Amino acid sequence: MYATLSLKKLALVLVWPFGLILLGFLWLRGVPTDGVGALRAIGAVVTFWTITLVALFGFSGYWAPWRILWRLAPFLNHKAFPDLNGVWAGTTQSNWGPISALLAAAEEEGKLEPAKLAALPLKTDGITMTITASLFAFRIRSELEATGAVSHSLTERVSEDKRRGAYELYYVYRQETPEPELSDDDSHLGAACLTIDLAQNQLTGAYWTKRSWRSGLNTAGRLDLARRS
Repeated sequence: MYATLSLKKLALVLVWPFGLILLGFLWLRGVPTDGVGALRAIGAVVTFWTITLVALFGFSGYWAPWRILWRLAPFLNHKAFPDLNGVWAGTTQSNWGPISALLAAAEEEGKLEPAKLAALPLKTDGITMTITASLFAFRIRSELEATGAVSHSLTERVSEDKRRGAYELYYVYRQETPEPELSDDDSHLGAACLTIDLAQNQLTGAYWTKRSWRSGLNTAGRLDLARRS
């Protein structure tokens, strides 16, 4: 959850409630007159607020308290932060079609008109993405159907585009391919930028990779995902 909040919202969620709890505690118990009493009061409030945060937002399962609240009040996906937990399935379309055509033309010393590249079909593959998000964790794991390649996110961030009134998911990942072809790498970095549409339960956007970049074979493409569970 922390990675889905701006600094302003993070302060609103963490700092203001802490301050109100501290004031309430001091009002009930009285303002300490010595330093030790003040430290004990602050420690008690810190402990209480930490336990409360863990209980409310520390879990990512279906019955986590905050996820129940988000299902009862869906507007919180827009006003607070989006709940992205679950399994997302869909397709990836990469520009490997035009790249492989260029590679074949180079190997055969043939000619390939640049104007025809845009008409070449994109390579489509099935993809399954699992997102786990809570107060303390934000992880993205993806698996490609054709190659069995698995990727894990290294950094993740959700940002709000106020001009469009939409959230976007940005993340960098490392992909491991078990049996790479000669034109592929067994491990490479990649990144993606996906628009979040929770009304339709969809993630759509672009991705790009560093795979075989020295040979000019690094790919880019489009991701289209729908939440399955």
